[in-house]
Amino acid sequence: MKAKGLIVKPFPKHWTNWMNPDKENDKFTKEEIKFNNSILIEKRPMFMKYLYPTYKLKFKKYYESYEYLCYRQFGMHLEELMKLENKTEAQQNIIDKYYKFNPLLDNNCVMNNICKYMESKISEIKINVSQKNNNEIFNILYNNKFKITSEQINEMVKIYKEYNKKNKAKDIIYEEKSEEINVIKNENDDCLNYSKISDNIQILANLAVYVNYYLFPNSNKNFCWETFSDGILLNIYDNSNKEFFIPLKDKKGIEYMGKYYKNQKVVIDYDNF
Repeated sequence: MKAKGLIVKPFPKHWTNWMNPDKENDKFTKEEIKFNNSILIEKRPMFMKYLYPTYKLKFKKYYESYEYLCYRQFGMHLEELMKLENKTEAQQNIIDKYYKFNPLLDNNCVMNNICKYMESKISEIKINVSQKNNNEIFNILYNNKFKITSEQINEMVKIYKEYNKKNKAKDIIYEEKSEEINVIKNENDDCLNYSKISDNIQILANLAVYVNYYLFPNSNKNFCWETFSDGILLNIYDNSNKEFFIPLKDKKGIEYMGKYYKNQKVVIDYDNF
């Protein structure tokens, strides 16, 4: 067996398969069989996900299920929850279950620690190269004051898929007037019956952001911005510190292209949006 260009020897069967000690065996004595049974491997170490693609896929699905669960219940990622010092009983219960049912052994063995170290460094490099962090964007657009349920998420996923299906025909360049384009957009919005999910625009925005940025991070973001931009803007306003500064003309400011500007505080009122 090959993995990453290396020859990986298969596990001896007696490492993973239980044997009947009362049955005749040409390789092992009865005592040896009992000993082998007592140290059977129930889980492979975490680092082996890079040796066996099936382990990696299985772990990925498992991890994503807990990542979703943590964010839905506590508004934070699994890694954030693990690092939280004062966990509630419910939070600790989630962590305990994660380790208990994890298909791979996530302990502090030497190879696992090396693996985690390399993963963290590679992740940092990717973030530095791309110069963007989807988690930061998500936290700006998602409002934790408005909770969402798994049922609502499932309904929004259906609408998201229906939206994509209806917009596949929009790959052509429109040359019609803007009024006609708005008519087309409104007709599409009417077909997407999201009012049955919630009548709160910020809850709908949360759901759209969750679907577009978290469940389908590699997709374009037209769905949430074209359909729920009003709610997203309200979320951004709520998540801000309410202090906004823009450069305005001021004789005592900094010169730019022959004129003088100074950052001044402005008040943006979104209460009557």
